[in-house]
Amino acid sequence: MHIRLFGSFQHIDSERPLVQAKARALLIYLLLFPDQAHPREKLADLLWPEAAPEQGRRWLSNALYELRQSLGECVVAGEGTVRLPRRSGWQVDVWAFDQLTQVTDTPALQLAIDLYVGDLVPEIYDDWVITPRLARRETYLATLEMLTEHLMSHHPD
Repeated sequence: MHIRLFGSFQHIDSERPLVQAKARALLIYLLLFPDQAHPREKLADLLWPEAAPEQGRRWLSNALYELRQSLGECVVAGEGTVRLPRRSGWQVDVWAFDQLTQVTDTPALQLAIDLYVGDLVPEIYDDWVITPRLARRETYLATLEMLTEHLMSHHPD
């Protein structure tokens, strides 16, 4: 499965595309914070801040149902938490970007730069996406600078 979050959300290789905007937003949030158990109340409040708690929980359940219909049983939903474990077969651009920017060799830095085709899910305006978006943008700019330094030190002209 291929998922792109840079530039805009693309869920490639899915048999059933996500129809509900909030199901997409939930998936994006879980992809940005994988392997973490997220309290259901927190997720409902993030995605439906204006809704009454009971209504938010019901809508969260609906979004989770749609995610499972689209992705299978990859989302682990317990009584009080929701978690998305990293999947080895999944190709998520943000996961690769985060990993590649931890390496300091030129090919890895170039691959990281190539993955960043635009800001993180610019079509989402919710508050929860601002910090990860700005952090990835800053990492991208720092990676560009590091790559430039590498190239200049190996090719001084």
